[in-house]
Amino acid sequence: MAVQQAQQTKSQYRILPVDQLKRLGDHKYASEGRSVIDRWLQGFWNYVVELMPLWLAPNLITWVGLCVNICCNLVLVAYNPGMEEGVTVRCLARVFRRSKLLDCCSYLSNMPNLTYVGSQVPPAVYVACAAGLWLYQTLDNIDGKQARRTGTATPLGELFDHGCDSFSTIIVIVGLLTMLQVGTSYAGFATAMLACTLYYVSHWECYVKGRLRFNEVDVTEAQYLIIVGFILTALFSESIWAIEIVGIQLRWVYLASSCAIAIITGFGFLNSILEGGPGPDGTTIAETSVLSPLMPLFAMLMGINHMQSYSCYEEMPTVFLLGAGCTTAKLTCKLIVAHMSASKLDQFDVVHLVPVVFMMTEFTGLSPTHRAMLCIAFWAIDLVMYGVCVVLDLCDYLDIGCFYIKPKKSS
Repeated sequence: MAVQQAQQTKSQYRILPVDQLKRLGDHKYASEGRSVIDRWLQGFWNYVVELMPLWLAPNLITWVGLCVNICCNLVLVAYNPGMEEGVTVRCLARVFRRSKLLDCCSYLSNMPNLTYVGSQVPPAVYVACAAGLWLYQTLDNIDGKQARRTGTATPLGELFDHGCDSFSTIIVIVGLLTMLQVGTSYAGFATAMLACTLYYVSHWECYVKGRLRFNEVDVTEAQYLIIVGFILTALFSESIWAIEIVGIQLRWVYLASSCAIAIITGFGFLNSILEGGPGPDGTTIAETSVLSPLMPLFAMLMGINHMQSYSCYEEMPTVFLLGAGCTTAKLTCKLIVAHMSASKLDQFDVVHLVPVVFMMTEFTGLSPTHRAMLCIAFWAIDLVMYGVCVVLDLCDYLDIGCFYIKPKKSS
């Protein structure tokens, strides 16, 4: 069937040429290494996947987990779209005053006139975010096992899994920044872009080396760190992040330590990239320069950074970050497709024009917020259209379903 379909013309597919689809169809998943928590949880994930019915498509498992994760974090964002600090440390101080734990936190005992200030977001929302992220990472780790269990492992599964992860990254980070109440600070913006960049760089290394590498401390550890943060906030309210440690609020300690780990991990990826790939003269698996994925991301980040300097970010930081995350998610998806098909990566995409259009329309009379909303809407729609077209192209080429398992045809 695939051989027959490969004879079709490029016009019969929506976005991917036939030669690229053929290489995608022939792709075999390759990875190395496991993180610490991944090794510990293998037995649990093996148990969970056995509970799944055999008719359940692996991609549907991934999709359900992503949708739950998105919904939980969007509810959190809806309560505090400005990521503003609405409570003080007095709430947590009073909780500790009622217990003997204050002996371990003597600096809290010196706080005068302690009064209770309620949580800005209902604790149940933080519990839901923790549960949603836990469910997503669990389902995300059993979808491949379900594919092998049902004999439906295809390149589409890898592409769909990593594509969902690329968007989940910004969703979870925006939820985290909302929990920490970082407001419109540049540190919050930089953290979100750093997270998206790190995910892009991990697949950049994959494009160079031809395999995905997992570190001892990787995405699972980061997810569980965020889950712990959600649970702590549900227990003690957002005021826990206003506690000062050597004069620095806990929110910034949490953020700085997370960013430091991300930067160290990123440099590890870059070092591996600069070592070269298996192609001629150390080129990538597509026989292109190991630096070829740099410019698409760099140009986009520069454009987003310039847009962030306008008042639109101060008025709607969460919406702006979600929109910016859509652009990096699309660029990451294109990099994943290039890796899986061993193809040259496009250096230009239509999303690169959006910051230019934003600046060129400054004299139209529209406010920066209105212009940014149009840009964000375009970014989101463009990501959805690209993702749908790629999935449908691959489904048509491989003659498979995305969210259901096609019965095998009798020979």
